[in-house]
Order: sequence, then C-alpha cells, then structure tokens
Amino acid sequence: MNISMALRCPALVLLCALPYAESAAQSRRVPLGTVVMAPAGRVADSILTAATKQGFAGVVLVRRNGEVLLRRGYGLANRAASTKFTPGTVVQIGSNTKDFTKVAVLQLRDAGKLRLVDTIGRFLPNVPADKRGISVQQLLYHRAGFPIGVGPDFEPISRGELIARAMATPLKFAPGSAEQYSNTGYSLLAAIIEIVAQQPYDAYLQEHVFTPVGMAKTGLLLPHFSPADLAHGLEAGTEFPTMLERPHASDGSHWNLRGNGGLLSTVDDMAAFYDTLFTTERLLSHEMRAEFFPDEPVVLAGSDMVNFFLYNREPQSGLVMVMASNVAEHPAPKVHRALLAQYSTVRMADSGPRTAPDAPAIALPDTPVGKLAAQWLHEMMAGDVVSLGQFLSEKMAPNAQDNRSLEDRVKLALSRRVRLGTLVPVAFVAKSATVLEVRCRTGEGDPATLTFEMEAAAPFRLLGVRMIVGE
Repeated sequence: MNISMALRCPALVLLCALPYAESAAQSRRVPLGTVVMAPAGRVADSILTAATKQGFAGVVLVRRNGEVLLRRGYGLANRAASTKFTPGTVVQIGSNTKDFTKVAVLQLRDAGKLRLVDTIGRFLPNVPADKRGISVQQLLYHRAGFPIGVGPDFEPISRGELIARAMATPLKFAPGSAEQYSNTGYSLLAAIIEIVAQQPYDAYLQEHVFTPVGMAKTGLLLPHFSPADLAHGLEAGTEFPTMLERPHASDGSHWNLRGNGGLLSTVDDMAAFYDTLFTTERLLSHEMRAEFFPDEPVVLAGSDMVNFFLYNREPQSGLVMVMASNVAEHPAPKVHRALLAQYSTVRMADSGPRTAPDAPAIALPDTPVGKLAAQWLHEMMAGDVVSLGQFLSEKMAPNAQDNRSLEDRVKLALSRRVRLGTLVPVAFVAKSATVLEVRCRTGEGDPATLTFEMEAAAPFRLLGVRMIVGE
C-alpha cells in the first residue's frame, strides 16, 4: 500500500502587513547545526517538549526577522541506535524535492535552453497525439493530465521506461483543462532536465542549486551522508529504512521517484535554499523567481505519511518555521498548528478542501476492481484485526518490495485508519478494466485520492492501493 501526502499550500490570507526585509545572510548568524533557544523561543520549546512526551520526534527551526528563536532536535532519530535528533540530523523532504526541480527548469529557461511554452515532444521521444500539446509549464503546475503516479517509488525502471510508460498512460483530462497533483509530471521534468543539461538530475542540482547556496547536506548519493546522521521513520512501532537503504539507481533515485521526491536535507540547508530563492537572484532571475510568489505567505510540505517535512514563511512578519518529524502518529503538521497559534500573524485561507465536506457518499461500480476497492475500504474502516489480515493475505497480491510480515502490515493499516478517520467515497473514475480511481474525504474533511490496481488475470487480486491525501 503506497500512501503519500501532498501539502503544498500557498493559499494563506494576510491579516496584517509589517515592513520586512531579510537576506539569506541574516539566517546564518548562528553557526549551522547549533542548538539555540532564545527567550522568544521558549514558548515553542515548551510546546515541542510537551509534544515529545506524547510521542513526537523531530527537529524544528523557528526564526523571526533573521533571528533564530529556536533550533533544536526532539526525541530519537534512530531508535535502534538510540540516536537523538539534533539540528544537523538529515531528514526526508518528500515533495519539497519538487521545488528543486522547478528551480532547475526555470534556470534552463533563464539560460535560453528551453521555453515554458515548449511542448514535451521537443525533448521526449515518441510522444503520442493526445500528449503532443502538453507544455513544460503544464507539467510544472500539474495541468498536463498525468495521474499521480505510474508505478511504485522504488521500482527499478530506467528513464526511457518511465517516459514510455507515461506516454502509454491515459490522461485524466485534456491538457490545460484542469489540475491534478502528479508525481509523474515532475519525473518527466527531471527527464527533460537531464536531456537538456546532459547530466544526471542529482548532479545538476549539486552544481547549479546546492553548491551556489552552500547546501552541503542535501541530495541523495552525492553528499556521501553518514548513515548515523539519517533519521528513520517510525509507524505503529515499526522502524523504516532510510532513503539510502531503499532501492535506488547508481546516479540517484529510481525514476518513479526522481524529480518529485526522495531527497534528503537538514532544516538549516532547506532554510538557506528558500532564503536564497525568495530574497535573492542567486538561483533565478527576478522574472523567474516570481513563479514562486516570493512576497506571499507560504506553506510547503511533503510526506510519505510516516516522515513529514514542512517549510512555512510569512514575509510580512519575518516568520520562518522549518520542521521535520519521523513518527507517523505524531506528524510535524500537528506541532506546526500549535506553533502558528503563538507566532503567526496570518491564517489559512478559508477556501476549504476541494472535496466538499457534505458531499454524499457513493457506491463504487459493480465491477471486479470496484468490488475489491469497496471491500478494501470496508475492511480498513471496520478495523477488525482478523478480517483485515485475511483480506490482506487473500486479496492483495504479493509485493517483492514489501517483505513485512502480515502482522506488521495489519498494524500499519490500522495505524493509518486511526489517523485518516473514516474514508467516504464521493466520486470515482474507471481508468481501465483493472484500474479504479476513487475520490474520498477523510475523517477531517480533507480530500484523498485512492488508486486501486487489480491483476488482469485470475485470481484478480489487488496489485496495490496508492493514496494521496491533500491537493
């Protein structure tokens, strides 16, 4: 079961506007990795200390007008080794990897090597008729029509195989006519970066993004991380391997993950990246920097539902918060909300989720994949350990990338059930005879999209369930 979360939320409404200007240099007044707790950070430390007693573990940086109020780790980064979180702990940044991809594409545009209006056929081979009109810009803004993904994150496929699979996948909508978050779209952008720049994606980022900013602890393979510095995710008492311990290619992430996730960093490096991006022209020209809305409050976050990373910037009040967590049951967004109540001068826009909270529940289609999807939802929501275990054992096809015991799989499923609450199906799209996409709302009213894929031949088990929570 592949569950991920997209929390890329630039929609914030300003309540007050204060004069503010901050440079990247200001954020480096304190040596990187140093534990800091200024008097104005004591409230944050109290909140985080209380959260740690409840099970939270992670690292947090809070800064206002360039002054570091709090930079500290809480709890354990690696329980097997009893390693504590510190400001220098290396964490997964999830979908924040997409911001590096976007910067790389805009840099190539600044250099005159591509245009945002270019169609993908200029760069990619064998683009079919239904995809020939897709532009680079539509990929950047999730308006190309590609699905969330076209395979498991750690599947060992090549760049050519990823492109071929994406080109053979039916679009969800006509390019430019709607918006749907797509990891596949960003993997195609990574392919375009490699083809145009003539170097691997990770190598391009090291040379053109990380080195100019001084981000020595960001990337996947090229920083040569010490395993002792990396945080391990924890869910339902099970500790997960790090990204370096997961399958990957010799030059970076496998292609279902490349460009859209999978990279590692620290709170200091990520703060430096966004400082540079939002307040200088070291990475992008003024024109291209505007693509990131640098003068607006922003929350940018990503997760695999176990590890969470979150960056929050309010330029008018000078507030910056960067945090990461590694315990699925106690994610960073929870402590972020508590910190916002103390430090923020803005509030989230009251636009609500795209899935209406009162949308009526629907019945799933009376097809083989529809019946399996309905049974999966029933077993997940019922939470009966014996029945759920029997379903996972009999109705889920074996996954070579998942060697967990049945007991552990049941525990993880129940843990996610508790955190998501009741999943109510409100819409569906039959992508094919074996693939069904179901739109749900969670117990808190957030949108969730589940993609069920079934075997094409007997015994017709589920090959996987891919979920994305949020927009």
